[in-house]
Amino acid sequence: MGLSYTPPPGQPGVDVTSAENRGSGIGAFISKVAGILRFKSFTSPSSEVTITDNVGAETIELDVDESQLDITATMVTNTPSGAIAATTVQAALNELDSEKAAASHTHAQSDVTNLVADLAAKQPSDNPLMGQIFS
Repeated sequence: MGLSYTPPPGQPGVDVTSAENRGSGIGAFISKVAGILRFKSFTSPSSEVTITDNVGAETIELDVDESQLDITATMVTNTPSGAIAATTVQAALNELDSEKAAASHTHAQSDVTNLVADLAAKQPSDNPLMGQIFS
Protein backbone atom coordinates (compact mmCIF):
# COMPACT_ATOMS: atom_id res chain seq x y z
CA MET A 1 0.00 0.00 0.00
CA GLY A 2 1.42 3.39 -0.94
CA LEU A 3 0.39 7.00 -0.81
CA SER A 4 0.04 9.03 -3.97
CA TYR A 5 -0.84 12.60 -4.80
CA THR A 6 -3.03 13.69 -7.68
CA PRO A 7 -3.18 17.43 -8.28
CA PRO A 8 -6.66 18.98 -8.25
CA PRO A 9 -8.17 19.75 -11.69
CA GLY A 10 -6.78 22.94 -13.14
CA GLN A 11 -3.59 22.83 -11.14
CA PRO A 12 -1.24 20.63 -13.11
CA GLY A 13 2.35 20.67 -12.05
CA VAL A 14 1.72 21.45 -8.41
CA ASP A 15 4.84 20.40 -6.55
CA VAL A 16 4.49 19.28 -2.97
CA THR A 17 7.70 20.49 -1.40
CA SER A 18 7.42 19.20 2.15
CA ALA A 19 5.66 16.84 4.52
CA GLU A 20 5.32 16.68 8.26
CA ASN A 21 4.37 14.20 10.95
CA ARG A 22 1.30 15.31 12.88
CA GLY A 23 0.48 14.61 16.53
CA SER A 24 2.77 12.90 18.98
CA GLY A 25 4.47 9.56 18.68
CA ILE A 26 6.55 7.94 15.98
CA GLY A 27 6.23 9.67 12.64
CA ALA A 28 5.41 7.96 9.37
CA PHE A 29 7.19 10.41 7.04
CA ILE A 30 10.58 9.20 5.86
CA SER A 31 11.84 11.58 3.21
CA LYS A 32 11.31 13.24 -0.16
CA VAL A 33 13.33 11.70 -2.98
CA ALA A 34 13.17 13.02 -6.53
CA GLY A 35 9.89 14.78 -5.81
CA ILE A 36 8.30 11.73 -4.21
CA LEU A 37 7.23 11.82 -0.59
CA ARG A 38 8.15 8.56 1.12
CA PHE A 39 6.21 7.22 4.13
CA LYS A 40 6.61 4.18 6.32
CA SER A 41 3.94 1.51 6.13
CA PHE A 42 2.37 -0.01 9.22
CA THR A 43 2.08 -3.77 9.49
CA SER A 44 1.10 -5.99 12.39
CA PRO A 45 3.64 -8.64 13.35
CA SER A 46 0.84 -10.91 14.60
CA SER A 47 -2.87 -11.11 15.35
CA GLU A 48 -2.18 -9.83 18.87
CA VAL A 49 -1.47 -6.31 17.55
CA THR A 50 -4.18 -4.29 15.80
CA ILE A 51 -3.61 -1.20 13.68
CA THR A 52 -6.35 1.37 13.22
CA ASP A 53 -6.31 4.41 10.94
CA ASN A 54 -7.96 7.14 13.01
CA VAL A 55 -8.51 9.63 10.20
CA GLY A 56 -10.37 12.22 12.29
CA ALA A 57 -7.58 12.48 14.83
CA GLU A 58 -4.83 12.22 12.20
CA THR A 59 -3.33 9.24 14.01
CA ILE A 60 -2.64 5.58 13.43
CA GLU A 61 -3.47 3.62 16.59
CA LEU A 62 -1.73 0.45 17.69
CA ASP A 63 -3.35 -1.76 20.31
CA VAL A 64 -2.96 -5.21 21.81
CA ASP A 65 -5.91 -7.52 21.26
CA GLU A 66 -5.92 -9.32 24.61
CA SER A 67 -8.33 -11.96 23.30
CA GLN A 68 -5.53 -13.13 20.98
CA LEU A 69 -2.94 -13.53 23.76
CA ASP A 70 -2.02 -17.03 24.81
CA ILE A 71 -0.04 -16.59 28.03
CA THR A 72 0.34 -19.58 30.33
CA ALA A 73 1.57 -19.72 33.92
CA THR A 74 4.80 -21.36 32.70
CA MET A 75 5.57 -18.16 30.75
CA VAL A 76 5.29 -15.86 33.79
CA THR A 77 8.44 -15.62 35.88
CA ASN A 78 8.50 -15.88 39.65
CA THR A 79 11.29 -14.61 41.88
CA PRO A 80 11.98 -17.38 44.40
CA SER A 81 11.40 -16.20 47.95
CA GLY A 82 10.97 -17.79 51.36
CA ALA A 83 10.25 -21.49 51.02
CA ILE A 84 9.25 -21.23 47.33
CA ALA A 85 12.11 -22.17 44.99
CA ALA A 86 10.18 -22.21 41.69
CA THR A 87 11.06 -19.71 38.97
CA THR A 88 7.73 -19.75 37.07
CA VAL A 89 4.20 -19.21 38.37
CA GLN A 90 3.12 -22.68 37.24
CA ALA A 91 6.04 -24.35 39.00
CA ALA A 92 5.32 -22.30 42.16
CA LEU A 93 1.67 -23.44 42.12
CA ASN A 94 2.77 -27.05 41.67
CA GLU A 95 5.28 -26.67 44.50
CA LEU A 96 2.65 -25.23 46.86
CA ASP A 97 0.16 -27.94 45.94
CA SER A 98 2.64 -30.72 46.67
CA GLU A 99 3.66 -29.22 50.03
CA LYS A 100 0.26 -28.21 51.46
CA ALA A 101 -1.48 -29.97 54.30
CA ALA A 102 -4.52 -32.08 53.53
CA ALA A 103 -7.74 -30.07 53.31
CA SER A 104 -9.39 -32.23 55.99
CA HIS A 105 -8.33 -34.96 58.35
CA THR A 106 -9.62 -36.49 61.58
CA HIS A 107 -8.13 -37.31 64.96
CA ALA A 108 -9.59 -39.28 67.82
CA GLN A 109 -10.05 -37.14 70.92
CA SER A 110 -7.58 -39.42 72.71
CA ASP A 111 -4.90 -38.56 70.09
CA VAL A 112 -4.80 -34.95 71.24
CA THR A 113 -2.99 -34.59 74.57
CA ASN A 114 -4.99 -32.77 77.24
CA LEU A 115 -7.68 -31.64 74.76
CA VAL A 116 -10.63 -31.74 77.16
CA ALA A 117 -8.68 -30.14 80.04
CA ASP A 118 -7.21 -27.42 77.84
CA LEU A 119 -10.59 -26.56 76.30
CA ALA A 120 -12.29 -26.56 79.70
CA ALA A 121 -9.68 -24.13 81.02
CA LYS A 122 -10.51 -21.58 78.32
CA GLN A 123 -12.70 -18.60 79.23
CA PRO A 124 -16.33 -19.64 79.66
CA SER A 125 -18.77 -18.81 76.91
CA ASP A 126 -22.25 -17.35 77.27
CA ASN A 127 -23.44 -19.86 74.72
CA PRO A 128 -25.60 -22.51 76.49
CA LEU A 129 -24.48 -25.13 73.97
CA MET A 130 -20.89 -24.92 75.22
CA GLY A 131 -21.92 -26.61 78.47
CA GLN A 132 -23.17 -29.59 76.50
CA ILE A 133 -19.83 -29.96 74.70
CA PHE A 134 -17.75 -30.18 77.88
CA SER A 135 -20.07 -32.39 79.95
